[in-house]
Amino acid sequence: MRTAIRCAALLLAVIALCTPLPPAAAVSYFPLVHHEPGDEALVRPGGKVYLFHSGTEDARRALQVGTQLAVVRVRPSCESVEVGVVRALAFVGDTYLEAEVVSGAVKPNDIARIGSVSCLVLAAQPCERK
Repeated sequence: MRTAIRCAALLLAVIALCTPLPPAAAVSYFPLVHHEPGDEALVRPGGKVYLFHSGTEDARRALQVGTQLAVVRVRPSCESVEVGVVRALAFVGDTYLEAEVVSGAVKPNDIARIGSVSCLVLAAQPCERK
């Protein structure tokens, strides 16, 4: 009886180890796609940045050329601190905006907000523009 239980346990262990795992289906933002080495420098007033947005109808209504957006930086403590203001200059493709820093100092991975719409700040040109 003991031998039968051990054989069954061994058989189940072998089957469990030989069964392939399901593929991972996670998607995330890969920063090297949009940022180049050295992009972490602050962008001062007059400098250009690019904003990545969702491309939804709500975002398109809120984001118009000339619109000013507050830029916040999220600290490691999860506290949002306003660091500047940017003005939208032009749409670039379906999901990007070219913007100019109006005040403060902005850097990549900051968040530009207007109402309930948020955009990720990028320093490098989007692939659609290059």
